[in-house]
Amino acid sequence: MKSDPLNFNVFNIIVEVTSAYGNVGFSMGYSCKRRLNPEGADCVDKWYGFAGSWSTEGKFILIIVMFFGRLKRYNMNGGKAWKLY
Repeated sequence: MKSDPLNFNVFNIIVEVTSAYGNVGFSMGYSCKRRLNPEGADCVDKWYGFAGSWSTEGKFILIIVMFFGRLKRYNMNGGKAWKLY
């Protein structure tokens, strides 16, 4: 997060994890143009979303979150809509 704060910020991570839990498939994306130091040949724009630029451990945790989101209806209180009043 320190080396690339415009792409790896708390909001983008929360949106990605919430989308994974809800099995929505929404991603904020990753762009080399949003880097603070865009010079360098190590950054290449790819077709995958924001989670594609995560580490292997981060991707594995996101996969586990997706499974928990998919299996939430088998929970005792899962699968019910939230009441926002």
